[in-house]
Order: sequence, then C-alpha cells, then structure tokens
Amino acid sequence: MRIRFVEQSPKPRRKARAQRSHIAGFTGVIKLDPKPSTHKSRCSTRSPTSSILVSEYEDTASLAEWFDEVDTPASKTLSSAHAPTVDLWMGSDPTTSASAYQDSDVLQLQHGVSSTAETAYELLEQLPDHSTALGTGWDERDSHLSVMPFSLSHGVQYLSHVHKAGAILDMYNQEFCVLPLTMDCPSNPFRVEKHQCESSDFLLHAVMALSAQHLAKKNNDRSLALETQKHQATAIHLFSQALEYAPASRLLDTLLILVNFEATQTASSSWAVHLNGAKQILDGIGVAQVCEASPKGRPQIAMLVWWDVTLAFISRRETKFPTTYLEQLINHEQYDEWSFFALSGCPAELVLYMARLSKLASVFETVINMEHTSFNTEAVDQIMLGVRAWANPENASLDEVEQTDCDTDLRRNKYHCIEAWRHSIVLYCYRVFFRPSSTAQLRSIAHLARVILDHVRCIPQTEVMQKQTLLPVFLAAAEAGDESTRSFARQYCSHWSVTARYHMFATVESLLEDIWADWNAATKHSYWWGTKVGGGSMPSLGDARSPIVTETLLG
Repeated sequence: MRIRFVEQSPKPRRKARAQRSHIAGFTGVIKLDPKPSTHKSRCSTRSPTSSILVSEYEDTASLAEWFDEVDTPASKTLSSAHAPTVDLWMGSDPTTSASAYQDSDVLQLQHGVSSTAETAYELLEQLPDHSTALGTGWDERDSHLSVMPFSLSHGVQYLSHVHKAGAILDMYNQEFCVLPLTMDCPSNPFRVEKHQCESSDFLLHAVMALSAQHLAKKNNDRSLALETQKHQATAIHLFSQALEYAPASRLLDTLLILVNFEATQTASSSWAVHLNGAKQILDGIGVAQVCEASPKGRPQIAMLVWWDVTLAFISRRETKFPTTYLEQLINHEQYDEWSFFALSGCPAELVLYMARLSKLASVFETVINMEHTSFNTEAVDQIMLGVRAWANPENASLDEVEQTDCDTDLRRNKYHCIEAWRHSIVLYCYRVFFRPSSTAQLRSIAHLARVILDHVRCIPQTEVMQKQTLLPVFLAAAEAGDESTRSFARQYCSHWSVTARYHMFATVESLLEDIWADWNAATKHSYWWGTKVGGGSMPSLGDARSPIVTETLLG
C-alpha cells in the first residue's frame, strides 16, 4: 500500500475566498486530482485539519494498516461503480477519521462494496462497543442529498453506525452469509437488511464479529482477532439484554449469526445453550404463527431444526425441538424459495428419518445399559428399508439428460451429495443399533463407507456442495483402516477448513485422528466412533443443576 500526505499550508485570506466554490464556509466537497498518487508514505505530526491522507489499495496491502479508532457516527454516500481511492482524516483525535471515494474529479462519499476488501477492514475497528443515535447536525429533511455536508475540522459525519459499516454489511450479505449454505436462495436465513440493524446493536455487532472472523482467515491477518473478540463479546452482552424487549425476528436473526460464528471456531461446543434459547424464543411467539406469517422465519426455524437434528443424531439423544416443527416446515417447503437441501445439502425426507433415528438412539442408549431389558429393532429396520428404497430425485437417465435444459453437472453433483447422505444414514443404523457387529454386518459397514466416500469424491472440490457432506465423511472415514482413505479424509477436512473458513472441519480431522489412533482390525466389530463422540445427556431447559454438555456439530 502506498500512502502520501498532501500538505495544506495556511493560505492568505484572499486565496481562501477563491476556493469557496469547493469549500463553502467550512462544509462542502473536496476537489481532488483524479490521477492516483505514486508517492511513498510520509509520517506527519500535523493536526488532522492540516493534512489529508490519500491511500491507494494494492493486493499486498496489510489489513492492519487500515485500522484507526473512530467513535463518532458519520454520514457517507457511495457510488460503487468506481474504483476506490480513499481519503482519511488522520490524527490522534478518534473523532476525525472517515473514508471517501473518488468520483471523477470530485471526492464523493460512497456507500457500497469496494472491489477489494480494505474498505470493510478499515471500518471494522471503528464501531464502538455500543452504538449511538444519529450524528450531530443531521437533519432528516436532508436525506435526499447524495453528498452530505461535513465539517472539515471534525471529518465526515455518518448518519449512524450502520451507515458507517455499510461496506461490511454489503460484503456480509454478498459473501459471508452464503458460506454456511449449499447454495444461496432468496430466503437466505442468514442475510440481514441494513434497516434491521438500525435499532438492533446486538445484530450489528454479531455481523461485524462474523465478518471480522472471515476477513481474518481469508487474508491470514491475526491483527483482526482482537476486533473479532470485541464485537462478539459486545454482541452477546447486548443480545442477553435484548431478550427482554427486542422483537423475536431480530433475536432469531442474531441467534443464527452467533451460532454460525461459533461454527467458524469449532465443531465441539455447548450448542444446547443456543438451542434452549431458540426454543424459548419460538415458544414465546408460536412456531405455527411464524410458519404461517413469515417467509424468512420459516428457513430460520429450519436452520435451527437442522442443527438440532444433526447434534441429536451424533449424540444419540432426542431432538430438542419436537418433530412437529419439522413436519410444519416440510409442508411449507414446496411453496417457498428455500429447501432443506439448499440450506444443508440433505433433503427434508432424509432429515425426518434422521430425527426419528435420533429418538430411537436415545432409547437404545438407555436400554442397552439396563439388565433384563432388550431393544426392539423393528422401528429401525423399517427406517432402514425406507431410506434404502427412497428414490433420489436428482437421478437422471441419459434420455432425460438429453431432453432437459438444466445444468447437468449441477444435477449430478446434487445426486452425489444426496446419495452420500442417504448411505450415511444406513451406515449410522448399523453402527448405532447393531452392536457388536456380525461378520456380515461388518462387510455392509465397509461397503457403505466406501460408497459414501466415492460419492463425495465425485463432487469437485471447486463446488461448495462438497462442503455439505462433512457428517457423511466423518461416519465413513471413522471406519477406514487404510492410509489412502484416511489421507482423503484429511485432505477433505483441510481443504474446506481453509476454503470455507469453518474450523469445524479441523475439529473433525482431529477427532478422526483420535479414532484412528485406537482403531484395530481385530476389534472393529465393537470399536466404533461412538466410543469417542456423543452419548452425553442433554441438559434440561431451565435446570441450573444440569452440567453444560459439549456436543459435536457436523452440519
């Protein structure tokens, strides 16, 4: 990054008047040379009113250079079509920093996404821990103006902290909110509107925390770690207070982002805390009411239900949310602009099978430790038959491919993703409900593990859809005794940990290494992944005596 200072020496009073076409009184716009600067950086000890820092973005720019504390709200208007040339009022006074964009030969204030990320980086550190009201001097009657007047002695005034963080919010809505999903959809449960953050500081700080986390990992910039922690702590603090008064829709928006943030850190956490909080919110407003009245609320509940199901599936416990939640969502799914597959990579029908198996696994874990009691596997057998007979809707014959105009590669990737999930459910049944395994069952287990990983391999690593098969990869790789299969699982986890920037993949890799360390061909009839993962009881809602249980989230 190249930086130059444009020194503004005191000018005679007569010359100052000549410039008032551009600087009227002490407000207006700044006239700039449209040509970019090529000068080296020079330090200056002058006051903020005596120098303007003109910065050029380059790919090699360090993110840390774009941080300067700003506590005062400011207003700026953007035209995102122009490449950014940013001017900052620099100085020790934290109220005198602002960013601007060059539009033709006049520096206009801009509110959009830069072609590079530095605009967002600079703003990340500027938000204080608690948002305040509108900036001093702002009049709502002037809202139609594209360039707001600002004081040269105090930098550019933002309308609000949401206005100041506009570039980050745009980046979040265009990129970061899509990362957890199989594909983006109009009803993306993680996307937030800027106006939603205006009166919800906790939501704004949650977005800032997640954005800082992704930017830090994306650019390998550890200097953003402090900003990430600061915004996360502020978001949680304000969110806990907002539970008493905030609208349920804002609470759900924030809760989803906080869970998503935690998933970027690890797969193992006390996820039950979030689920308990979500259930309290949903019970207070009524799930049926939300499903009927809120197009965005339905995919948000679906995301929470999905997390609940995958946690219960691996932990072998009953789901926290009743299956009626899932059934109501399935009834609406066919009419909405979202689907369980778009959210998770797993179709709704298979999610319902997983929820039922979780409840059966909870009963089995209790019965297996009881004397003179046996578990009837008839219900499990019926589910296994149903899953094996279930027809993958993305399967297509050659004749169908020739007669369709859809993307055949996308359809084939969907097919392999769904098949990985379908076979992993059958593999789960063998390992959870039939212990110790017979020789015939071990052959079925080995076959299913191979089939699952073959389907995952068929999805290119360049496709985000492959990321959605983490749970199937875990179940299949846990059975691997050969180094070749283990290497593929390691590479899969390593690749998506870096590419998706979710540390849950690294957590799974460590967990698999732990399982493999004790794996032995002579004991594989009784040794399985469940000896290392799950089996803990779920703390009951509102029971302070219940221990905080760490569970593993793989979806």
